[in-house]
Amino acid sequence: DRFGFDRSYVMDSTGGSNYDHTHYLPGYPEVSWYEDGESVRLPEDFYSSRNLVDQMIRYIDEGPADQPFFGFLSLQAIHIPVQAPAEFIDNYDGVFDVGWDVLREERWQRTIELGLVPENTTLAPVHEDHRAWDDLSPEEQAIAAREMQVNAGMIEAADFHIGRLLDHLEATGQLVNTIVVVTSNNGPDSAVTTLGNPILDLLLRGIHLLEGIDTSPENMGLPGSLTAIGPEWASVSASPLNLYKFYSSEGGLRVPCIMRWPGHVPAGSTCRELTTAMEFLPTLAELTG
Repeated sequence: DRFGFDRSYVMDSTGGSNYDHTHYLPGYPEVSWYEDGESVRLPEDFYSSRNLVDQMIRYIDEGPADQPFFGFLSLQAIHIPVQAPAEFIDNYDGVFDVGWDVLREERWQRTIELGLVPENTTLAPVHEDHRAWDDLSPEEQAIAAREMQVNAGMIEAADFHIGRLLDHLEATGQLVNTIVVVTSNNGPDSAVTTLGNPILDLLLRGIHLLEGIDTSPENMGLPGSLTAIGPEWASVSASPLNLYKFYSSEGGLRVPCIMRWPGHVPAGSTCRELTTAMEFLPTLAELTG
């Protein structure tokens, strides 16, 4: 019941609010959380990235000081519902106002400049169902830009709290001898919070109202919200790759992987070998004997 770990702190669902036990799917009961296999309630001031890192730090500190540890930190960022404290969201005011068509091209060029993809990499074609940014009304553009702003804030919040974990390991003298791997389980999520049909969307808003969900633009990312970025922004996050989560294309399957191993992996270097998640376990097992 601890998923093979000595200690565990997990939700029993495909996802949920980053602030409380609210589910992200309409009509579903609340999300259950468990610590070491026993049901627990989340604290009143819960935010997923912060509290999950706090738990990881506590488990490491409470573990045997003379033994190495394996810690698996599975953050909710950036699964739907996309949520972040306002101080992180505010850092991206206006950043996405130019829209997904411009930013998709910019990301493509940026990945080439950074050496993340070959110089001859072409940009995948725009999916025929994707909306052109200029076809949106000013109100629709403002809402869409805000959705991606919340998404960026959630990523930065995750980065900030992962940084707290690394700072703690450094302060306790453990970071120099710790292998750190950061990756994702799939490409960008193209989930939506509206269905594009006036009648269905009216019904959906009624369900949200009954369940106490506030989908207003000013509440995006905050407690009680339900925010997602949709397929057009997902294609920006996957750029220059084709499509995103739920598709067996590069955009759905090829994800970032950052590895830190002082003295063994040169800082700032890039590995171009084909790697899959299946290789993590045997690699770590070999390195640790």
